[in-house]
Amino acid sequence: MKKMVENKWLENISVEEFQSLGNDIPLKSADGKMTVVKRGLYWEIFCLAISAPDRQQDKYLCITYNETYLNDIFGRAVNSYTNFIPGNDTAAKHFHKNFKEMFRVESLASSLLVTLKNPETEETAELKLNGKLIEFDGKRWQREIIVPEGIAHKLHNPNEGTVAVAVTTSGQHAPDDVFAYEM
Repeated sequence: MKKMVENKWLENISVEEFQSLGNDIPLKSADGKMTVVKRGLYWEIFCLAISAPDRQQDKYLCITYNETYLNDIFGRAVNSYTNFIPGNDTAAKHFHKNFKEMFRVESLASSLLVTLKNPETEETAELKLNGKLIEFDGKRWQREIIVPEGIAHKLHNPNEGTVAVAVTTSGQHAPDDVFAYEM
């Protein structure tokens, strides 16, 4: 990752300032519990896995959506639901013009293959979104992604079993704002 943004925290950056940042520049919350990094077609979020000192390490709490951190760049969390994708199946294959979506794999033992495409520029990106915690800076983090408006997305479950995906949106789902897109 590139150098941190000087004198700016996630809580006090405007959408315009965030959009003008280059890719791969981490932007942290003032308390260090969340980091957001632009990655071209998507934004990557790392949420600190907080464990009580007297608890097992596999028991933890992650603040996955906090309006204080994300309101200016994501917007208000309007919908939150869980999508269950059966083994070797695919979900989504569409885009929205009026809201962003945040995705997180719920099961620590599962993963999804995510394909993203900008229908206007044809730019594409592929990534593996794991449920397991990531370790860096001497801490454990849960990883999520935000897909901005206008970016087509496809979620493929390469596993045998069903994968649970937590989805948070910045706007109400409306049938006229779901644009099918084959990838």
